[in-house]
Amino acid sequence: MKDIKVIVERIEELPTLPQVASKVMKLIDDPNSSATDLQRVMSRDAALAGKMLKLVNSAFYGLPHKVSNLNQAIVLLGFNTIKSLALSVSVFGVFGKAKPGGKFDRERFWRHSVGSACIYRVLARKVQGVDPETAFVAGLLHDIGKLVLDQYAPEELAAILAEAEKRQCAFVDAERALFGADHSIIGGQLADRWGFPDVLASWIKQHHTAGLEEKDPRIAISVFSDYLVKVKGIAASGSFDPAILNKAAWTCLKLEKTDLPPIIVEVNQEIKLADEMLAIGMSK
Repeated sequence: MKDIKVIVERIEELPTLPQVASKVMKLIDDPNSSATDLQRVMSRDAALAGKMLKLVNSAFYGLPHKVSNLNQAIVLLGFNTIKSLALSVSVFGVFGKAKPGGKFDRERFWRHSVGSACIYRVLARKVQGVDPETAFVAGLLHDIGKLVLDQYAPEELAAILAEAEKRQCAFVDAERALFGADHSIIGGQLADRWGFPDVLASWIKQHHTAGLEEKDPRIAISVFSDYLVKVKGIAASGSFDPAILNKAAWTCLKLEKTDLPPIIVEVNQEIKLADEMLAIGMSK
């Protein structure tokens, strides 16, 4: 059995986050920055700016009036939402296209990721102390380590997919059986390299850490989201395990049985609208 850390070490150069997205994150975390500062930085990347405006004006946000410039978008949606959009668009740009000849279904991957992002945000709205926009990005990028495997270790990824199908188990269980660790290690490395805020990087690193769902609402959101995406039929590519409700995660989120139907309704609405976000993000 190989150690997945050996695979990580073999990856000579993880992809870099586009410069504009990095600057956007730093500006948003700077209390002295303004909407004008943010607009000035984002305008340097015409493709990013164009996609941002398309997303802001999409049904996903449902604004009553058309937004014609980034400054207006920043004022209407707020810094955190703009950060989540900039990160989303940038990551689509880095990893959006499928690798030629690859066996990993990236379209399914992104559909699962965007669906997860919607669920993370819906659940975060119900939980005190968890920022919904940070949750959205965490949901979108929680499995980003899988894309690194697809890009740099396709043979190992193919072995994981085959093992998961053979055993009819979760992708993460197949990883651990073959390599003793899972994609969250790689995702964490990428998050560190890209300079993600600590709360986001740690969420990506720990989203498969058993036991934390009992006391960390962020991990409980990850675990409960994993249950809901399976119920919705948008489970991660390579996962063959059934949808089983984790009682510890449910308890940690302090949800009642009566909370579930409205959550499902809200999730359904967001996922339906997210198809447009996915189409815009993946477009050239």
